[in-house]
Amino acid sequence: MGLFFSYFTSYIPPSTTTFFSFFGLSYPLLLITNLAFIAYWIIRHKKKVYVSIFVILIGGFHLFQFFQFPKNNNITANQNHIKIMSHNVRLFDLYDWTKIKGIRAKIIALINDERPDIICFQEYYLKGNNKKLKKALSTPYAYENFTSKKVKKGISTGVGTAIFSKYKIINTGKIIFKNDKANHAIFIDVIKNKDTIRVYNAHLGSIRFDNEDYDFIKSDKSKISEADLIPFKKVIKRLQKGFRDRENQVKTLLLHIKNSPYPTLVATDMNDTPVSYSYSQFNKVLQDTFTEKGSWTGSTYIGAMPFLRIDYLWHNSKMESLDFKTIDKQLSDHRPIIGVFDILKK
Repeated sequence: MGLFFSYFTSYIPPSTTTFFSFFGLSYPLLLITNLAFIAYWIIRHKKKVYVSIFVILIGGFHLFQFFQFPKNNNITANQNHIKIMSHNVRLFDLYDWTKIKGIRAKIIALINDERPDIICFQEYYLKGNNKKLKKALSTPYAYENFTSKKVKKGISTGVGTAIFSKYKIINTGKIIFKNDKANHAIFIDVIKNKDTIRVYNAHLGSIRFDNEDYDFIKSDKSKISEADLIPFKKVIKRLQKGFRDRENQVKTLLLHIKNSPYPTLVATDMNDTPVSYSYSQFNKVLQDTFTEKGSWTGSTYIGAMPFLRIDYLWHNSKMESLDFKTIDKQLSDHRPIIGVFDILKK
């Protein structure tokens, strides 16, 4: 029933009810549990096996939003191709969460190894100006927008999003989410050869769990005691708020994207899985590069819940996806993703 309920998440807005959203979030675990029971019931020769098989099959398309068989995307280097990277860098490990020295330098080294033409950063942190970073990334053009900015002893620091580009930026803009001052979207228009391409970088509403919330989620408890009710309710409320906030943010963002007159790429830290209302709305308008060219699970979130894919590269019908990969590097609490695209000629 849990797996069956998860399918409703894609169709019922969280503003109506968040009941199904919780099952959608748990889809990977519900799927694995049903697969385990299928194996068990086959061994026991129980007819109950057909129940799980039937429920998995009716939502089978969701499986391929989480898992793709390996693809042989052999592409030859072409000056017409556009390579884009998206990464939530978690402030370049400003507060030493990873306990690994030199995270910022390691991220820069990874980018230089991959050599993307455009880099989209979420949870971007800047101290001073971006001249050194532009030089280190060999990207002469950049657009930043900060949701939090401070000046101390004449030196400014900021947190927000940024897009660094090897192509000339001719236009920029930002999309403000009225229900969330800490998250937003930005876009740039760039010139490649004689074509104009629009690139969005969006960071949708975070759940904003604190350390106590994570400790409660990670705790191994088969039952919730009376003392656990307060932290349990707190976690539920944070999740509910996140589901509802993202519904409105997606509506605002997609309205802007639909009006783009150019071949368009969209990098998102969506903070939602493929079995979610947010994803289903994006998937109606844009193509998910992972489902076209990705391999294996493509999970991007490195945290308490495994198998979660919450970072995406999308494109509109004026572009073609050629390659996609998730880089298995733990330099943040998100894995970076990379896609290669071409403009579809009329």
